[in-house]
Amino acid sequence: EDIVFRDNLFHDSYNDDLLKLHNGARFVTVEGNVFYNQGASEQHMDVNSVTDITIQGNLFFNDFAGSGRVHANDAKAFIVIKDSNENADGLEGSERITVRRNIFLNWEGGEETFVQVGNDGKLYHEAEDVRVENNLMIGNSLDPLFAAFGVRGARNVTFANNTVAGNLPASGYALWVSRTGLNPVNENIFFYNNIWSDPTGTMEKFSRGDPAQTTNLVLDNNLYWNGGAAIPAGNLVSPLAHDARRTVADPLLNTDQAAVILPRWNGAAFLSGSTTIRQEFERLANLYAAIPSASQAIGTTDPALAPPDDILGRPRSATPDLGAFEYRPALAGSSDLTTIWLTWSDPREPNAVSLAITYTAGAASTLVTGILTTTRAYTLTGLSPYVFYTLTLTARGGGGAILARSDPLTLMATDRHLYLPLVSKKTP
Repeated sequence: EDIVFRDNLFHDSYNDDLLKLHNGARFVTVEGNVFYNQGASEQHMDVNSVTDITIQGNLFFNDFAGSGRVHANDAKAFIVIKDSNENADGLEGSERITVRRNIFLNWEGGEETFVQVGNDGKLYHEAEDVRVENNLMIGNSLDPLFAAFGVRGARNVTFANNTVAGNLPASGYALWVSRTGLNPVNENIFFYNNIWSDPTGTMEKFSRGDPAQTTNLVLDNNLYWNGGAAIPAGNLVSPLAHDARRTVADPLLNTDQAAVILPRWNGAAFLSGSTTIRQEFERLANLYAAIPSASQAIGTTDPALAPPDDILGRPRSATPDLGAFEYRPALAGSSDLTTIWLTWSDPREPNAVSLAITYTAGAASTLVTGILTTTRAYTLTGLSPYVFYTLTLTARGGGGAILARSDPLTLMATDRHLYLPLVSKKTP
């Protein structure tokens, strides 16, 4: 118990899982790691008969050819959460498992799911009190899955504020909830505030499963997009029939998934040029989970059902967004010796009554309040030359409460700029 796995590369097992947590382990955190290429018929992570596990901030993908291996379409889920040893360790069913703020991509395996809760057909619920939230699932592979997320023989499972995006060929694009073997009926399976977006319009079936095998499955307040084609029904649950608070709209995610650079480490850096796992994680999140200011995913999450932060660990606004990524106004600026000129995008905070700018230099911090919510530019004057300032824009409600904020921007007040000469070579 009380074990942390952080900043590791787990890759290329030839005959087993990459990481197994099992037989009564508890209070384990797995964060900030990279996982790829498990053994045949195995998982990246086997979370098996354990309690109080947190899996966060990791990258999961497969690239067998990149390791000189055969892509045999025989790998199983990236993460499975279950209990296969019955009562051998005094525990029946994994409990209190959190899978949050991870990125899953480049599926290479059999017809499985990215994350599978319950699996082995036992007589009891193999997992309970499982929360899967703020994850990005990128469907950039041509290998078919059953669905992005699966449940078999579990109870009290919440799938909230995740972004599932891409072609993602699957027999049930979003979810697969069923029983196998001796499993009892699934109970209390909740899907809240998610984005399911197939920009190619090839989502043929939304869900798989038999409604008789699950009690109290709730589909509520999610966004659906099928490239402009009709949103399909499913065997188990259908968005247009079962989600009364649905949004059907293009979330305006980046759809160029053919250009995904895989997060492989070459010994000195990642293929993208990132030098840390966190840099690589943020690169992928900002490229494929970010929503722009015009997205209809903004401000439509039910706050009572949403996590307090987003995929990057940033606090959500007072009117949070659907999916894994919380929109923030983009703050930009330029400077001279004593002046900084700022511009920003629409904060998209309907309950704001004013905007404010905070600028900090060392221990000194200044707050400029009372800026109209329709303002998109501001000039700060009387600054100290050659000093770095960190600036943040906030949207404020009544009494000055902060409803939303930009990411910090750091600028130096300076009139010195570097100009590089343009050299041209004349060719005959």
